[in-house]
Amino acid sequence: MTKKCLEGRICVICGKEFDVKRGKYKTCSPECSKKLHKKWFKDNKEHVNNYWNERKKRIRKESPESRKKMNKATKNWKLNHPNAQKIYRTKNRKLTNAYAEKYYKEDSEKIKEILGSLCILCGSSKRVCLHEIHGKRHITLKYYILQHIEDFIPLCFNCHNSLHKMSKTKNINWKKFFELRDLLLFSKEKDRSSWV
Repeated sequence: MTKKCLEGRICVICGKEFDVKRGKYKTCSPECSKKLHKKWFKDNKEHVNNYWNERKKRIRKESPESRKKMNKATKNWKLNHPNAQKIYRTKNRKLTNAYAEKYYKEDSEKIKEILGSLCILCGSSKRVCLHEIHGKRHITLKYYILQHIEDFIPLCFNCHNSLHKMSKTKNINWKKFFELRDLLLFSKEKDRSSWV
């Protein structure tokens, strides 16, 4: 006994009519199904990213040994394919650069809104960099700074350099450095008033 075909359906992608014997098929061919799959991933990118992030967190909590196995697998893959990242970057250079510039600009604008674009000590806007308060070594990427924005201060190049030199030679923190600056400014104002 042959199975009877169900009512004809219309393909979601190409718009052709096709007969379905069983199941909830939305496409007429495997090529159209691949296109629909890609379209779904593009439309639901946030949902997919959240799913994978939650999965990674769950694996870290439940089984750290499986995490070690995953790290070993990635290391082995990198050893077997040493030029894979270079090949991908050369093929998709424009796409990767545009993606990086977009997120770099967005993150830098957010940091300027929160911390400001002027040096806290002298008030200059030239060559402003972000100083980490606790003196720890850190990544210079913007997303890390946004995650730990309470630990950073905007300083110009000269103030930043002088603060690091003082901290190495005389173990002075950024708060003590501020106090010394205020004392120096107060003494200069006194001297100027005595000249008049």
